[in-house]
Order: sequence, then C-alpha cells, then structure tokens
Amino acid sequence: MLLNMSDWVYRIMPAREWQEIQTCSAYQPDELEKDGFIHLSCLHQVVEVANFICAGRTDMLLLQLDVAHLQDLRSEDLYGYQQDFPHLYGPLPLQAVQQVHPLIWKENTFVLPETSPVP
Repeated sequence: MLLNMSDWVYRIMPAREWQEIQTCSAYQPDELEKDGFIHLSCLHQVVEVANFICAGRTDMLLLQLDVAHLQDLRSEDLYGYQQDFPHLYGPLPLQAVQQVHPLIWKENTFVLPETSPVP
C-alpha cells in the first residue's frame, strides 16, 4: 500500500540523536543497513510504538515528516502485526522534517504533545 503524498509519517528518536544529525543532509541510522529500511509510524501508531521501543525514557522526540520529500517510502506489514507501517528504503533527508515535538512519558505511557502533530 502506498501513502498519499499529502500524508505525514513520524520518526521517534532520542533528543541526543536529533542533535547529532543536524549537520547532515540525510539521516542513515544503523537499521537502514541492518533491516534495509528506516522504521517510521503513522500518527495513530506513535504511542504504541514508542511504548514498545523506549518505555520510560524522558528524552524522546517525535519528528513529523512530509512524505513528499521521501523517496522509496512503502507502507507494509512485514512482521505480521495485521497493520501496515511506513518504511523508508533509503536515507531520510532532513528537509523532510517539518516539525519536532517532545514525546512525554506520563503515568506509564507516552502521550502526544498538547500541540498535536498534523494527522
């Protein structure tokens, strides 16, 4: 399934990692080489994914990405979760990052910021 060009996708990452890649033109995490793609989420998946991969952390950010800047973006269910997730098969150009939001850990779960990202 392909995403519409008007859609947004999201990347969860530690604040330190975001600071480290500011001088790069594209983000190439280790998972790109290991898995062949960069794991992303749709907005309705963010809290569940964040709770799974980084529960309890207080240094996490949510990058809002404009899919118009992402080549080789696919929506697929590779792990049998019965739902598609966006995967980027190549480096993530930093020009795709439209906004950066804090992910807040509160009462044993992540919550989306009060100024919610665009769905």
